[in-house]
Amino acid sequence: MTCVLREIFGDTNRVSILEELLENWGHYLKVPEIARMIDATEKTVYNHVNELMEIGLLEKREGKAAAYRLKMDDRRVVCLAILESEEYIRKIDEITGKMNEEPMGTTAGRMSPAHYSLNESGKHTLTISSTG
Repeated sequence: MTCVLREIFGDTNRVSILEELLENWGHYLKVPEIARMIDATEKTVYNHVNELMEIGLLEKREGKAAAYRLKMDDRRVVCLAILESEEYIRKIDEITGKMNEEPMGTTAGRMSPAHYSLNESGKHTLTISSTG
């Protein structure tokens, strides 16, 4: 996976947590798992997870040990996924090509909702299509 978030926001624990949650799209992760993945203390991860919960980016699964994942229907989360997957580059190229091919005033380039799926290796994929 690329490091677009890291390039924009810097190498922070919160960015690392978001990258891991994006990399494990749709899967719940426990704080100790995330802490190991990003080489941080559990306390640090809890602090960031609580803040991400507070602003509404995560959902929590209760159990013996709570687990967290990104809210897949949150537009901010979808934007993060688009950035991190570099899907925006393909989309910009696609829109730019259509805009150059079609007359002014057409609906070229309007985006429809994103579609997510898991490939055979368990990694998420993002598909965005244009209408018009």
